[in-house]
Amino acid sequence: MRATLAACLWLPAVPAAGQDDAARLEAAQQHILRGRAHFQAGRYAEGIADYELAYAAFPDPRQLFVIASAHERTEARCTAASPAWTRFLQACPDCEERSTAEAALAALTQTCPVSVQITSEPAGALVEVDGRALGQTPLGLMLAPGPHAIAAELDALPRLRTEVDITPGTPVLVPLRFGEPVVVQPVLPAPAERDNTWSIAALSVAGIGATTGIVFLAQMVDSVDDFEGAESRTAALNARDDAQRQAVLAQIGFGVAASGLAVGWLLWEGSGSEARLGVHPHGAALSVDF
Repeated sequence: MRATLAACLWLPAVPAAGQDDAARLEAAQQHILRGRAHFQAGRYAEGIADYELAYAAFPDPRQLFVIASAHERTEARCTAASPAWTRFLQACPDCEERSTAEAALAALTQTCPVSVQITSEPAGALVEVDGRALGQTPLGLMLAPGPHAIAAELDALPRLRTEVDITPGTPVLVPLRFGEPVVVQPVLPAPAERDNTWSIAALSVAGIGATTGIVFLAQMVDSVDDFEGAESRTAALNARDDAQRQAVLAQIGFGVAASGLAVGWLLWEGSGSEARLGVHPHGAALSVDF
C-alpha cells in the first residue's frame, strides 16, 4: 500500500511501466523497414532520416551504429561520419560493435582533410600550396594529412617557402611572417559544454520531495496536537492514525529529497563526460541491419 501511495505522490503523470512501449516499438520498426528500403536503393540520406526517427521513437544504440555506417557511404563522409561514430561510442560504451566503430573513427581521422587557416603579416599575401595558387591571406583550406609545401608572395618582399606536416584530425593555424620562421600552431577545440539537464531534473525532484516532506511533517504535528487534545477515544484514534500516515508520507518525501540530492550531485560531477548509456530501460530488441 505504501509503495502504491508513493507512486501516486511522485509520479502522477507517468503511465504504468511498458504501457506505450508496444506503440513506440512498432513505430520504430516501421521507420527501420523504410530505412532499409532506402539503403538498399542507395538513398542513404533518406535511410538515415528514417533511422533517426526510429531512434527518437524507441532509442537503441545499435540504430546509431547503422546511422554512422550509412554516413560512411555518403559524399559527406568526412564531415558527418565522424560525429556519428562518436555519438554511437558515447551512447553505448559496452556494445559489441564498439571496436568496429573505433576502427572506423580512427580511419576517418587518418584520411579525412584537416582544417588549415593561413594568415600573414602583412595580410593579402598570395598563397600556393603544393604548387597551386589557392588565394590570398587570410585563407581557410581543407588539406589532407601529411606534408605540404606552402609558399607566399607579397609585393616586393622575399618569397616565403615552408613545409608543413599536417597531423590527422588536428586543425592548425599557419601564421606567415615575412622574414621570420613559420611556427605551426594547433587549433585547440573549444571545451565541451557541460550538460546538466539530468542533474537539474534530479535536484528538482529533491526540491519537490523536501517540500512535500515538510508539508506532511507540519500536518503530522497538527494531528499530534489533535490527539493530545482529543475529547473522545474515537477522535484520539483518528488523530493518531492521521499522525502515523502523515509521518510515513513525510519520511517518503524526505527520502526522495535525499535520493534526488545524491543523484543530482553524482550527475553534476559526471556531466563533464559525454558517455551516456542509451539502451532503452525495457530492453526490447530491434533489428537494425541493412
